[in-house]
Amino acid sequence: MKLAIIDIDGVVVDATKRFERAEEMKHASLYPNSRDATDIYWRAALDPAYVHLDTLIDGANDFLNRLIDDGYQIVFLTSRPQAMAEATSEWFALRVFLKQRSELMFKAPGFQYIKTPVWKVGMAQTLMAWYGADETLFVDDERSHWLHAENVTCFASLPAIFMPPQSASADDSDPFLPDFPDFPD
Repeated sequence: MKLAIIDIDGVVVDATKRFERAEEMKHASLYPNSRDATDIYWRAALDPAYVHLDTLIDGANDFLNRLIDDGYQIVFLTSRPQAMAEATSEWFALRVFLKQRSELMFKAPGFQYIKTPVWKVGMAQTLMAWYGADETLFVDDERSHWLHAENVTCFASLPAIFMPPQSASADDSDPFLPDFPDFPD
């Protein structure tokens, strides 16, 4: 069984306008550089009411349907909070047209304080086991996510293909991530 685990934002969805709206709200606050302003930003960026501002990335439907033609089962794995599930599902229903049913998985409230790369690795391992994947394709626009996901194969002993975006930065350091061990090839 071939499994494709695909991020949403930056891979299928361009959320630029939603994040620009959040930035406007942050700067409209009394103290735009304060912690309160940052909270305003994130509340707006993750507010389901602004999902309508998102746009479909050109070629996303074609790419996803090519994966289906190649025999992949698609699971969308996003760190969007569960509170955005309904709005995101409605957005998908109007814009993402796939030849077969896919799953949308959101970051549950119990994981909101878990670093996203750590959460995604755990979810990828779970999905690989759940679906009985013989081969896994992991597509994510965040370099730290796919670099850490490469370690999934060490734990799961399954082949995986990693597709970083062309725009991935050569700098993989992130001061907010825990140090992961280096695994042999």
